Amino acid sequence: ICNGFDSPYTIGELLALHDTYSETGGAPDVVMVQGDPRSAMEGCEYARSVGAKLIHLEAGLRSWEAALPEEGIRRHIDAHADLLLCPSKAAAVNARVSADGRQALVDVVGQTGLDALRVVKDEPGAFARAVAEFHKLTGLDISSGEGGVLLTIHRAARADDWRAVAAVVRSVIAGAGELPVVWPVHPRIEAKAQADVERLERRERMH
Repeated sequence: ICNGFDSPYTIGELLALHDTYSETGGAPDVVMVQGDPRSAMEGCEYARSVGAKLIHLEAGLRSWEAALPEEGIRRHIDAHADLLLCPSKAAAVNARVSADGRQALVDVVGQTGLDALRVVKDEPGAFARAVAEFHKLTGLDISSGEGGVLLTIHRAARADDWRAVAAVVRSVIAGAGELPVVWPVHPRIEAKAQADVERLERRERMH
């Protein structure tokens, strides 16, 4: 479909979008996609194929690692979006570079992740429920103020390479010192290396 992203999965999802909107009476005028997952690329290509305006939420973010699929996706979407909604001023600079003279609008609207945390924080009883659930899952009491380290690994470029995963885990454990490390294991890692994950879980300070 577009530079390096012409996989059967993408083509299938794009066709599914066409079918969905055909059943509901026609294509939309505007399509909004968020971030840099494969589904955002599919939404981008769908918008282009039907002539809809494209909005990119979390536009302008960069890892500057060309080998990461997500980097190519976010740059591609930014290069075609009509409205680029950025989480920061630095991201807005990147978005304007990607717009490259097109009549695209760029605005700084903040970070959706922080917005979600603020909503939870302001919801009555939400923090207490989160503390209780965290204790149930890990056995750790984060309300004690002792602190800890939360590790997540989910991007395909690393999650699909067990040696890379192991290197990240070892590095985090070493840097955490005596602090407990909590690692919610992504399903794609667990499915590929269940035995190794179980051995890591048995280590001290790994939950």
